[in-house]
Amino acid sequence: MIRKPFLGLPLLVLALCMWRCNGIKQVILPHTELIFPLEAGKYTITHVIDTTFDTSGPVVDRYFKKEVIGGKEADLLGRQLTLLQTYRSPEELGQNYQFETAQLWTLYKDEGTTGERYAERIEDNVRTRVLKFPVHPYISWNGNLYNSKGPQEFYYLNVDSTVVVNGNTFEHCVVVIQKADTTSAISYKYAYEIYAP
Repeated sequence: MIRKPFLGLPLLVLALCMWRCNGIKQVILPHTELIFPLEAGKYTITHVIDTTFDTSGPVVDRYFKKEVIGGKEADLLGRQLTLLQTYRSPEELGQNYQFETAQLWTLYKDEGTTGERYAERIEDNVRTRVLKFPVHPYISWNGNLYNSKGPQEFYYLNVDSTVVVNGNTFEHCVVVIQKADTTSAISYKYAYEIYAP
């Protein structure tokens, strides 16, 4: 008598595996679409400590900056930009702000739903790509593609981080490294931005 191999058990296991693998994996974190808001009237206040070194030593500029999202305006490419009015208040006043008008900048976010998309800030007529969508860890892009500052690699260090600032906790933050030149003995450049939804 010749025994035939029983194929029912392997077929059952294969069918079970195929059924379990039929799920959809969420690869784009939903909060990453909320990190670059363009709603009119929304604002941020930041404490700025800008240190530059020259031949006389460090030159420190300290102040509070308020950025208020405004209306829309078309640029020369026909894109709808969002106006961003900035204000400054002296640091020595603390949170008794006395904001004075500083500059008018613009923001742009490609609102497409597929493919690579970018968010930009245009400050002092310098166009910088600050974010790339969809957001994934360690994805990089040339932030200075549309300006004359030379190529600069921006990348996501973390796309779901918790950050505590002055006792306030911000969850689901995205950390973007803009400069990470820390190996030179002459110059040290490290710049990053953190975006909270």
